Amino acid sequence: MARALLAFAVLGASAPEPAPPPEAPPVEYVPKTQGVDWSITGPKVFDAMVLRPLGVCATIVGIAAFPIAAPLSVFGPGVHQTWDTFVVTPVDFTFTRKLGDF
Repeated sequence: MARALLAFAVLGASAPEPAPPPEAPPVEYVPKTQGVDWSITGPKVFDAMVLRPLGVCATIVGIAAFPIAAPLSVFGPGVHQTWDTFVVTPVDFTFTRKLGDF
């Protein structure tokens, strides 16, 4: 038993050490604003945060106001034009145009 422990201690002590991990390449500091063109991003943020929610509200108000305006439009420009004005225009403004395209 003593020989086994002695052999284990000698072999364990003479075992080669594991290789060190490879060094990582140096990391360059990149500022967060690099590559961001705020002249293009600003209108998109304003559109997404302000104008799109207002467009959803305008769509809801237009859908609610159309039944009131439809009977009156029979004598004027027509129901189709009233539908386009009250519903289709806000829907197009809110959902079909590109972000930041006014």
